[in-house]
Amino acid sequence: MSEPALLSIAFFGTALLFVVLGVPLRRRRVKPNILYGFRTPSTLRDPASGTRSTRRPVPT
Repeated sequence: MSEPALLSIAFFGTALLFVVLGVPLRRRRVKPNILYGFRTPSTLRDPASGTRSTRRPVPT
């Protein structure tokens, strides 16, 4: 396999991994925890705050 093909596969795989990890967050299936999602002291203290922070789109 050529180098550009391998790089394309690696980039696609990385993008797919982020999508797969993000779907449960978007569907509110993950409670705030120290390993997964948007983590700050306030979001870990208050589950409602953690859910709102995870669902809110980030402005660019």
